[in-house]
Amino acid sequence: MLERLFLAWDKGFWKVEVKCDNALLVELLLFGGGASSSLVELGLLHQVLHRK
Repeated sequence: MLERLFLAWDKGFWKVEVKCDNALLVELLLFGGGASSSLVELGLLHQVLHRK
């Protein structure tokens, strides 16, 4: 998912819609659990999705 977000931004798309069927992942990203995660990719996804 992270690679696809970077690819979209490299092509000039700043607003993208992401679909994910992993409820736990979605909950962690939306409610801040990814910020304190020791999983590198989850932490990066959280930073990317919450940047301005």
